[in-house]
Order: sequence, then C-alpha cells, then structure tokens
Amino acid sequence: MTFFLLKDKQQMLNAVRRVLPKNRILAAQVWIEVNQQITNYIRGKVTEMVIVGVFTYFVFAFFDLRYSVLLAVLVGVSVLVPYVGAVLATIPVIVIALFSMGIRL
Repeated sequence: MTFFLLKDKQQMLNAVRRVLPKNRILAAQVWIEVNQQITNYIRGKVTEMVIVGVFTYFVFAFFDLRYSVLLAVLVGVSVLVPYVGAVLATIPVIVIALFSMGIRL
C-alpha cells in the first residue's frame, strides 16, 4: 500500500478531489486530516526502516558478516512489504552468512 501511495499520490489526490464537494468546510477539514495521517504513516514507515536497518547493521557488524551495510539496507527496505519482505530479505542474509563461514552449498 505504501508503494502505491508514493507512486500514485497525485492520481489518488485528484480522484479524492473529484468525489468531495469543493465548497464545504467539512470536506476541507477531512482533506487536511487525511493528508496529515498519510504523511504521519509515511514518516513512521521511514523511521521504522531506518531503525531496523541501523540495528540490523550493528548485529551484522558484530558477527563480522560481509556486506553488512548492503544487507542492512535490504532488511530495512523489506519493512515496506509485511511478512513477505522479511522472508525475502532473510534468504540473501542466510546465503551470505553461510558463504562467510566457509560453508559451501
């Protein structure tokens, strides 16, 4: 959902503008509140991504894992896709960890 909010923001805003009456005070108040809520949601997601990425980097660096920064960024971005993102981000982390320890697949 976040992807579409960021990608099609202007189209969504135009669609909402067409549906809502232009001269009503209530519609304007709702519009302002919705805009604030979407902004807060995106700000919260970005904050969550940064926190997860930074803590992940520290854990990977503690274990001396190769490509710690790249993998931490991948894990941080995976927060955008609930459930599936964590699984998809775990696969490269496990593969690189296994190769770093000298295990061959």
